[in-house]
Amino acid sequence: MGSAGSFVVPRSDRPLVEAGAVAAAGGEPCWSARDGGWRILQILGGDDVDGRRLGAETGAPTLVASVVDGDFAVVEGRSPSAGRWSAVLSPETAGEYGCPDHLLVDPEVSAAHAVRWAEEAGLRPDPSAVAAASTAEGDPFAEDLLISLAAALGLTFAGAMER
Repeated sequence: MGSAGSFVVPRSDRPLVEAGAVAAAGGEPCWSARDGGWRILQILGGDDVDGRRLGAETGAPTLVASVVDGDFAVVEGRSPSAGRWSAVLSPETAGEYGCPDHLLVDPEVSAAHAVRWAEEAGLRPDPSAVAAASTAEGDPFAEDLLISLAAALGLTFAGAMER
């Protein structure tokens, strides 16, 4: 079994542990890294991070993912022009958990929205890799799929916790 919690991925000049949306969700920050102006933060436990609030705080496109037992993740992307999109990583497993149908968006549709989101954010996405991450099952954990999706969108995170 993997973790339960959230990942947040915005472009931000400051550490994400300082963001009001992150603080409001609670939980324990356990890992973060940077890729240029982009940051990622993994939070164990707590409530879902409000992507709309995080986007308003950072003024930039954001991704927020809620992970369930490391088995699947519900991802939400937001940006000023591309709007909101969502995806479920490890969709078969999510269906087995009884994930609501309205969250189980067609992976091809969500992959196309994710690519538009990345392009608007100034990233260089790999559409075929985004599609592959959108349909893959966690092996062994959905957290790995989230990192794969981020890389497919043009973000490569490595590093230790930043404070």
